[in-house]
Amino acid sequence: MYGTQVNRLGKREKNAKIKEASCIFPFKYKWKTHNECFPTEKGPICATSVTPRQTLKTYGYCTDKAPSKPQKLTLRKKKNPKSRTQKKSTQLNSQTNKKKY
Repeated sequence: MYGTQVNRLGKREKNAKIKEASCIFPFKYKWKTHNECFPTEKGPICATSVTPRQTLKTYGYCTDKAPSKPQKLTLRKKKNPKSRTQKKSTQLNSQTNKKKY
């Protein structure tokens, strides 16, 4: 069992109490010891970290498997790109160098 940030509505939640990790059983929550995921409005939760007394510290929404690791994106560098300021200064220089008749 694994705890994720994605609730049953498909929304990714970000707060200090949610942490993606393997579920820890048993855990204490609402003054009871739980050996399986605890049902909530947004989906069943499990402890992903606990205090020394096994009380839920952080949680995740229960899923059967861990998410796959995201692939790293490699950025390609452009060949000799001009910045916006270089382009503007080039345009200004070309306008001032024109002769007026």
